[in-house]
Order: sequence, then C-alpha cells, then structure tokens
Amino acid sequence: MKKCITNFIDFIKGTYKEKSGVEISQYSIIKLYISGIHKMNRYKKEQFKLRKKMLVDKSSEEIAELKNQNKIIEKIEALAKKLHLELFSEEYDFMYDNYDEYKQRLNKNINPMSLEYIENVNKKRISHGFQPLPEDGLAENQETLNYCYYQAIHQLKTNWL
Repeated sequence: MKKCITNFIDFIKGTYKEKSGVEISQYSIIKLYISGIHKMNRYKKEQFKLRKKMLVDKSSEEIAELKNQNKIIEKIEALAKKLHLELFSEEYDFMYDNYDEYKQRLNKNINPMSLEYIENVNKKRISHGFQPLPEDGLAENQETLNYCYYQAIHQLKTNWL
C-alpha cells in the first residue's frame, strides 16, 4: 500500500509540472482508468483504447497494482474536492449568479457580493496564504485546488502510515 501512495504522489507531482511543460502521460492514463466507459465522448473513447493497450501486456499483479492506485486516486480526488468546497466556497459563488450578475462580472468586472462578504473572504484567503480574489470575484488560477490536493494527499498518507 505504501508503494501505491508513493507512486500516486509522483503522478500528482507530475500534474503540477504539466503546467510548466513536462508531460504526465502516466497520470492521464491512470486518470482515464478511473473514468470508466459510460457516457463516452470521442476523447474518452480514444483514452479507453489507450488504457486497453496499456493493460494488454500487464500481469495480474500489475493490473491489481493499477486498481489499487485508482482507488487511491479516487479517494484523494474526492477529499480534495470536498476540502476545496469547504475551504474556498467563494470560488463557486458565480454559479449562483442570475443573468444580471453574470453580465456585471463579465462586462464590468463587478463582484455582485456585498462588500462585507468580499472583505471577509479576502481576509480568509490571505490567512491561508493566497491572493485575494480579483474585482470580479472569479478565481484566476488553480492554486487553491492544488493546495487542497496536497492537503488530501497529506491526510490520507498520515492515515495509512
């Protein structure tokens, strides 16, 4: 199990390197392994074919190892998304905008939330070590989500060790 965690952490680190230009083909294949076959679009079908090719020459032990890694990936993704929603719910506020608020954010860079709410959110983000949200209230990058992934990995790793 410890080997699975170590391998998975290497895959996750690759996702952050991807943004700087390093490819992470192993992670994308493992991620695809989770996604399953249902509701496939063309991209998913092609990825499914790649996954099948990847499994052709594998022993039953290697396939079992991949399945273990997939279970770990699923746990980490679920925990990271839950943490992100709990810690940084302000990044989802735009989903509840009505049409007028949407237009304000889009055209005028105006955040329709109250000033008190915006100030509280910005204080919270700064206390966690992140930049405040811009004027329109939309997150500019994935740094908070990345933080939640690292927190999820750390939590699961400490529980297993």
